[in-house]
Amino acid sequence: MRLSLCIVLLLLTLKQALLTRGGNIFTKLTSLGEEISKMIEFPTDSDLDKIIELLLLFTKDMEEVVEWCQKQNETVLMKSEKFVEERPGFLTLKQKDFKKTLPWTDSELNLFTYIYEDAENMWWKLESFFDKKNQKKRGKNKKRN
Repeated sequence: MRLSLCIVLLLLTLKQALLTRGGNIFTKLTSLGEEISKMIEFPTDSDLDKIIELLLLFTKDMEEVVEWCQKQNETVLMKSEKFVEERPGFLTLKQKDFKKTLPWTDSELNLFTYIYEDAENMWWKLESFFDKKNQKKRGKNKKRN
């Protein structure tokens, strides 16, 4: 009995921590996006490791947001919808332009592109979540009319 009570308390604490973190994660994602965008806009040879590190953090946090949205967490849903309206600048880049603008070797560019695609795919997942949600709303409105 004590063990199950401890587990319940632990789960409640974790849930509250996630809900609280929900607001902070968007601030973190926004600043990560801005930092990545600046580094890609004016890249140097030595920026590759730092950009990859930031992209991996961005992707990991985006994955967490997508999971929360799939669980219908209302707090995260509202904040996510606002967040999606402002795509980070680095996610507007065209992959075909990477070779022209980034001063790295082919193998470094391939690594960057691979990690960039993960971040881009995670963003698309979040966007598509709201596209589906908005389609459902439009469908309900059509039925009412």
